[in-house]
Amino acid sequence: MLQICSSSLLTSLGGATVDVNLIGWDVAGPDILYLFVTAPLYMIAVVVVDYILHSPLAALGRHLDPQVSNQEEEMDVDVAAEGLRVQSSDSTTDVVRILALRKVYRTPEGAPKFAVKDLSFGLPRGECFGFLGINGAGKTSTLNMLTGAILPSGGTASLGGFDIVQEQWKVRRLIGYCPQHDALLDRLTVREHLHLFGRIKGTPLEELNRYCETMMADLSLTPHMNKLSMTLSGGNKRKLSLAISMMGSPPLIFLDEPSTGVDPAARRLMWRVIEHVSTKSCHSSVMLTTHNMEEAEALCSRIGIMVGGRLRCIGSNQHLKARFGKGYQLEVRLKSPVPSAMDEFVQKWTLPEQISPDTVSQLCGRIGDAQRATWICAGCEEGHLVHSAFERGGRVSANVFAEWWLLEDVAVGLANFLHENFPGNEVVERHDRTLRFRLPLTSSLADVFRSLEHSRENLGLAEYGISQTSLEQIFNDFAARQKEETGPVRGLGVANMGSAPPHSQSELTVMQQRNSQT
Repeated sequence: MLQICSSSLLTSLGGATVDVNLIGWDVAGPDILYLFVTAPLYMIAVVVVDYILHSPLAALGRHLDPQVSNQEEEMDVDVAAEGLRVQSSDSTTDVVRILALRKVYRTPEGAPKFAVKDLSFGLPRGECFGFLGINGAGKTSTLNMLTGAILPSGGTASLGGFDIVQEQWKVRRLIGYCPQHDALLDRLTVREHLHLFGRIKGTPLEELNRYCETMMADLSLTPHMNKLSMTLSGGNKRKLSLAISMMGSPPLIFLDEPSTGVDPAARRLMWRVIEHVSTKSCHSSVMLTTHNMEEAEALCSRIGIMVGGRLRCIGSNQHLKARFGKGYQLEVRLKSPVPSAMDEFVQKWTLPEQISPDTVSQLCGRIGDAQRATWICAGCEEGHLVHSAFERGGRVSANVFAEWWLLEDVAVGLANFLHENFPGNEVVERHDRTLRFRLPLTSSLADVFRSLEHSRENLGLAEYGISQTSLEQIFNDFAARQKEETGPVRGLGVANMGSAPPHSQSELTVMQQRNSQT
């Protein structure tokens, strides 16, 4: 360019017109030749560098995870048996084969933290596997390792017979992935998304249109097929993400909470599609993470629960209920005290019209149970009715206090009845007049129904129901073992009836001071 400008300038200064060959060897020819020679070389260099930067083997050398000494922990018998099966030749037909997989992160403080610890299980073709766990249990880290988004710190895993580290490019051709958060292109329509990812997956052109039409019809996306993805509702975006993961009929599909934010009708539509491609047609194996226990029960032939990075249990829905159910679940709803009984209680104990926190302790002692004052000041479920009234207005009426006291009399009577007839029972949960108990398997269902029905009126039961332990309750029991799940939650931490919660006197003092200030 400088040579061309120089020639033009000299020509204009000399006042004579000179014919200049702009691409001649003495002008721009060498530069043009240099560009022709170096452009392919630089293009090759860019491709090579990009390949190296995204190569799993190179990444392993660049990002060394911290080394952590593995502490031996007790392992569930089903989890151990699954690990032995994966190690043996019986698992060679599994689409997913994971053996002692682990992932360690370095925390901001510098201390290493296990996200996934010695995970081992296999997934055969045509199975929908439920991968359950609270946030932070290690589910998403596991899916990210299997899909190649992050590299494992140890162990091995193969998808369709290909190692996830050594043969990652082959692995990616086998999987469909619906991420937890929608990864859509804002300026593409629904139809364009499906066409794009269908071509990426290698779907033949003669089948692509038919496949897209079928997928949109199955997920009720046909009315929205020409809309930009940025204009879709949250539920339709999730359905589009699910449809993209199934394009090309991949043998393995990872679904990370696919129905989050979807209305019940659309959720069941998605369930039918997932069920069809997995357990019914056996075209694909599905690995599903979800917080919806109903979804897990409806779709999954096997379920595994992750807690603190470890697989704590594995098996069918019924197997988990039988092993970890711990008996029957009794849910009862107590009758509300009748107005006449409340008036009689107020007159009998000459209750003041308004009761304040500084008199409640003395009042409970006068009636005959001083410990109930500690229930109130602690704010546990037994004293929540009066405690919340104190929090709102500083005082409660005599009728509210009488209603609460009579209701607790009924609850205590029910607890005593269950302790006498079904020793070993425990209170699982309570919300106001609704209580849930876990009964041991020492009695038959007939005996439980007979005892409750015979004493129903005396116990003050408005209604009751008995069922097998649900998957959600089993999940909550396992989730409570994770370190992050600490602290009291209203309704889940039910104090023993008749026992005083700690630090109750100091809390009562605070409430008295607050009342005096108002």
